Amino acid sequence: MISAKKILQIHRCIARWLEKEPPTKFHMRRVVQILDWVSLLVTQDQIREGYEPCVFSRAAELFYLITSERPFRHNNVLTALCAAEWWLRRNGVGLEDLSLDDLQVLTEKVNDDYRGSLFSACNDFAMDYRFWFAMHSKPKSDHSIGINDTIRSMSLTFAEIN
Repeated sequence: MISAKKILQIHRCIARWLEKEPPTKFHMRRVVQILDWVSLLVTQDQIREGYEPCVFSRAAELFYLITSERPFRHNNVLTALCAAEWWLRRNGVGLEDLSLDDLQVLTEKVNDDYRGSLFSACNDFAMDYRFWFAMHSKPKSDHSIGINDTIRSMSLTFAEIN
């Protein structure tokens, strides 16, 4: 799946691109703990009740967990979206160019989605929004597209969201 280290690399690329400071070392231990937990939840092989894991539901779950837990001071949404994009690209698909309206729908869903426990909300969100990720994705012929290309292609569109 995706490791805490990879999510931190994505976040650092975004912070540099947007000319903002990455998280300080003072908070780094907590950030890594959150990201390790996120990675563990998304990569579990357990089948949860009503949950059908697929590349799109896992991308949705990854996005939801990062935006819900907010491990970074800034750019949690952009980091989560780029992490989901990275995961999708590793599996042969990638997000198309999205409008601000598309992303606003997604972020409003995250903000309004506290239906009990985070774990339960995460399951529901992954079920609902795997279709969103599926509808906004297309096959990628080049599986080796680098993270910087992903960030460059998405940062202009989503810099205003977080």
